[in-house]
Amino acid sequence: MGIGGLAGVGGLSMISGCIDSGFEEERKTEFIDMFDRSVKIPGEIGSFVCLGSGCLRMTSYLLAGREVDDFVVGVEDYEHSNMSRPYSMAFPEFQEKPIIGPSNEGDAEKILSVDPDVILAVNAPSIDHDMLQEQTGKPVVKLDHPSTLGGISNPDTGIGTLYDCIEMIGDVLGFEERADEVVSLFQYYINDILDRGSEGGLDRRIFVGGATWRGAQGIRSTIPIFPPLKLNGFKNMDGMLEDVQTGERVEVDPEKLIEYDPEIMFVDAMGEHIVREDAEEPEYRDISAVKSNQVYRLYPYNQFNTEFTTVLVNSYLVGRQLNPDNYSDIEPVKLMNNIYSDFFGEKIAEEMVSKWGAPGKIEL
Repeated sequence: MGIGGLAGVGGLSMISGCIDSGFEEERKTEFIDMFDRSVKIPGEIGSFVCLGSGCLRMTSYLLAGREVDDFVVGVEDYEHSNMSRPYSMAFPEFQEKPIIGPSNEGDAEKILSVDPDVILAVNAPSIDHDMLQEQTGKPVVKLDHPSTLGGISNPDTGIGTLYDCIEMIGDVLGFEERADEVVSLFQYYINDILDRGSEGGLDRRIFVGGATWRGAQGIRSTIPIFPPLKLNGFKNMDGMLEDVQTGERVEVDPEKLIEYDPEIMFVDAMGEHIVREDAEEPEYRDISAVKSNQVYRLYPYNQFNTEFTTVLVNSYLVGRQLNPDNYSDIEPVKLMNNIYSDFFGEKIAEEMVSKWGAPGKIEL
């Protein structure tokens, strides 16, 4: 049994069988997808498309070392409009692919025009998976997109779903070995962060601001249960806002933020320009982190759903500031290249720094 089955979410079973193709029997493989739908898949997959936020990203983890042109035959329109996400930087070929419809919807006619062997689609309310399968005559595999890595303590909705999803994509596409490798990579990095954060660290008031949510946000935008802090054993605002799900974003009350008076702040680079403007307001100038120049840049990971590799990058960056003795061997840019090349097969730290700025301290 694979790791996905052990996680207890969307277990996968395969049944070999035959169907009548009209002139000869064609071997098929029947999958039970993550929503208990039975889907017959061609024995060999030569091409596919992805629908829904996060679907192409998760599939990209399995494309490292492969020629994208040999497999991805079309993309949603969002993939043509934004090159700021790591998987888009690693696979610029996506921008040259035909558009198969709007984001989180897909267009049956446009999908048919690129003739994929299979359609991978996340669970999105705007996608009718059964109808799309009927309209296109193509198998549609329904995937359950996982929550953020903070779900490590809740395997039913977090990291277990991520592993299940990766393994199912690998089984459907015939990339089983790479899927196992990707799961092992996540486990390696997560365990490394947990080990480093298991003891020591600074006792300081911490706040995460400018958290991305459908675009750039200001200083009050935060994620109460912030995965990079959680993995390192720390809490955003000492857990004062934790009556939400892991990874959920809220707007903190300005009076509460000022009263808490964080000593160190982490800022999402996408919202950094708005946070700078906010920090010019008199009520925020007296915050200890602003006055003492203890504000640090993190990279946005909430763009068209969660970029899990950037959650890992941010976790190491957070650890370097809050637990420096346990992260003394980490050089940020080298680390970024290691993580992104492990998952995407490309070193894209230079592109990330060019787009968002260098990791480290920022002045507000």
